[in-house]
Amino acid sequence: DYTEFTRIIVSDINNKKIGIIVDEVMEVLRIPGKLVEESPDILTGNQAQSFMNGIANLGNRMIMMLNLENILVEKEWQKIADIGKTDEIPAKKAPKLKKRGRED
Repeated sequence: DYTEFTRIIVSDINNKKIGIIVDEVMEVLRIPGKLVEESPDILTGNQAQSFMNGIANLGNRMIMMLNLENILVEKEWQKIADIGKTDEIPAKKAPKLKKRGRED
């Protein structure tokens, strides 16, 4: 379901601009590369590690950096590739948003 908090994260992946629909975006950060460290050893061999590019420690916060290329499965990448093969993308009616309270 789409709500008033639903957002689209637009990114350039494999030389394609794609949008990923997410439930909510709490904050947008610019993190210098020098602050990004490798994923901790505890995640080595863990499936979650394939989704991560590293971790940034920002004071009392630990931010996991996602590897967007690995979040999508092969079927989703194929759909993205197929979009570029058509001359026309069918228009879709914008979804109705559901109001919901924010739980802080």
